[in-house]
Amino acid sequence: MSMPLEYTYPTAALLTGGSYSNQELFTRLHAATDLAGVWSASDDQHYCGKWQVRVYVDGQAAEPRLTRLAPAFQTTEMECGGVRVAKTFLVPEDVAYRHTVYFLIDLENVSAEPHTIMLTGDISYPEQAWMQFSKIPDLYQKLKKVISRQQDGLVISHTQGRENEVRVIASQPPLQQPFFDDKGVQYLTDPFILEPGEKRTLHATMTFSNQGEPPAVQHVHLDGAVEEARARTLAWWDRFLRITDITTPSPVLNRGLAWAKINMGRQRVHYPCGWGFTNDPPQDVLVVRDAAWFILGSDYLMPDFSMGMLELLLHTAVEPGGKMTEYVLTCESPPYRYDYGLNVNDNTPLFVIAVWHHYLTTGNEVLTRTLYPVARDAANYMLSQRMGQQGLVYCTSEEANVWGIAGWRNIIPGYQQNGAVTEINAETVWALECLAELAAALGFTSDSDHWHEQAADLRERINRFLISSETGLYVVNIDTAGVRHDQLTGDMVFPLLAGVADSAMARRTLQALYQPEFWTPYGVRTVAKGQPGYDPEYGMRLVGGIWPNLTAWVAYASRELYPEKMVEAMENIYRICEVPVPRDFRNVVPGQFPECMHGENFESRGMSLSPWMPATYLWVALEGMLGLRPRPDGMEVTPHLPARWHWMGVRNMPWRGRSISIFVADGVIYSTEAVTSPLPVEVYEEDITDRFGGAEGVIALRRGEEVAVFIPAPTERQVELHIPAEITGRERTLRVGLETGAYTLLRL
Repeated sequence: MSMPLEYTYPTAALLTGGSYSNQELFTRLHAATDLAGVWSASDDQHYCGKWQVRVYVDGQAAEPRLTRLAPAFQTTEMECGGVRVAKTFLVPEDVAYRHTVYFLIDLENVSAEPHTIMLTGDISYPEQAWMQFSKIPDLYQKLKKVISRQQDGLVISHTQGRENEVRVIASQPPLQQPFFDDKGVQYLTDPFILEPGEKRTLHATMTFSNQGEPPAVQHVHLDGAVEEARARTLAWWDRFLRITDITTPSPVLNRGLAWAKINMGRQRVHYPCGWGFTNDPPQDVLVVRDAAWFILGSDYLMPDFSMGMLELLLHTAVEPGGKMTEYVLTCESPPYRYDYGLNVNDNTPLFVIAVWHHYLTTGNEVLTRTLYPVARDAANYMLSQRMGQQGLVYCTSEEANVWGIAGWRNIIPGYQQNGAVTEINAETVWALECLAELAAALGFTSDSDHWHEQAADLRERINRFLISSETGLYVVNIDTAGVRHDQLTGDMVFPLLAGVADSAMARRTLQALYQPEFWTPYGVRTVAKGQPGYDPEYGMRLVGGIWPNLTAWVAYASRELYPEKMVEAMENIYRICEVPVPRDFRNVVPGQFPECMHGENFESRGMSLSPWMPATYLWVALEGMLGLRPRPDGMEVTPHLPARWHWMGVRNMPWRGRSISIFVADGVIYSTEAVTSPLPVEVYEEDITDRFGGAEGVIALRRGEEVAVFIPAPTERQVELHIPAEITGRERTLRVGLETGAYTLLRL
């Protein structure tokens, strides 16, 4: 492995490559940097199923040796006959036309002899099934046929029956003798001589359009335009990664948090009806539950994206009566919604929580006043579903699988989770408390009192009726037949997340979740090993497998009582993302959080890139470890750091229309924002870190003529700090040596 934001592996050690995207396109790659699929958000259509590019040196194929995974691109390095080859795939950012993908082939002749270079391409347009990916192609996409032609050096292909669906290919060197069939194109390029010591970059571009040929032809650029797109994309990702730059004493967490942001950036999708992301890319399914969890993290990185997604949900996801639907098909016109026929779900309270969180972190009162009636109706709807003498929120379904499971583990075949479900009731309390705070902030005092009263009553009933007499812990549910389900599952974390459990119950619950029946080196099992029905693989790993988002929830629930376990859980989550041989764990991709894993051999069995996990990871770091707590009147900071940690920092974090920086060092908060805290707080006027040469993790804050420079050391390091003349009167370079886990604070 290379430096934190790039991973380099032998190509043979990878089963698959990365997932790269922009707001219009989603792509998947093979380990050798060949394209394994292109999907468009404009119309939920697949435009390319395969594009394999091979390089020949004197007629011999260059074989892949190393693959490099970076935020903006993937590169496979080869060497053949004295010629070094680097094949790079790029999805452009910050360009005029985003329906574009590029291959860039960098060549260098390091031998004393000239060599003949030629490229071949094998393209299949229909979506294909690949053993490396869990997603099964739609039959319609697999059966697509195309008509292709060569014109003015371009290859132009239309989908039969969808003639406005177009792909255009350009290449430098030019394509030679392309062969067309109704599935795609095979081609050679003109051969050329690469002289000793010569370097050359070749380009291949594919553009897409659902508006016919003109847009795709107009934007199929080569040569300088491709290099400009590469430079603009690298610069875009560099700027993006500077937002919410978090530093901790754990190098594993620092890498994980940086890649969490990268993967969040890859999830942004602009659908025809607005901004969103999907639970199973690529597709147009926006699940309200996943959107709500995502917003808790994206509010701290991409608040405008959070706002756009809330607006989309406002206009598309509300069912009659106030319940939030399960999911929305966002490329349909009008968008189609479906709720599985459940009378209650977790989407509804989670939406309320997301509305509350977005308001507190952004201060967007205009949007919030529009959303408040929807959130109010959602809360009233959940309260209307309180039934029976127990007065708990009640799921009436007698179905199974997604039609009969109220809660997040809703894709278990043949399984039911109905009646009084602990998860749903706890999330309803959480939502009511959030809504009470939101109502007070907006001036609806009587509403606020009402929500507080309802939350207190429901909390009391949960703790009276939903605790098992056998285990002393929360039950999964009391079903519609009155049967109590005492099985030990990870779902018992929800009363802790929601503030329903008292301190004693929280300790008992967490101690149970820390036992080896739950706790593993790569995360927390969904069901404890040895429990009835336990299976490490069955039901999408939801009855004994490992889902990293559950581990993150347990981490967050541990923040006050057991911060050491919080950090351990977060390190466990990311550990699988940088194992020595990823293919030993199946479709693990370095830097990408997997969806779920087998509960015993830890093989990745779902998506190679979990859509929702990165945002939750960021949320736990900021609100769990650093202890940020957005409040109507500002921010509260109560760090929850393990005893061995003496510092943590974040800079350039979005907060209510501006950027703020905070670091905590040995019990003192240093911040560019006036925050409340049980610790002493020193407030500074601005972050001037960029004037100090960009040393990793450094945060420099100014107030008046005083500058505080925080220099952390996650590992032993020598820091060379460039101090500008404006700070001390003359330009200086300061060298600081630090041991692992240490820091220094300079006051200039």
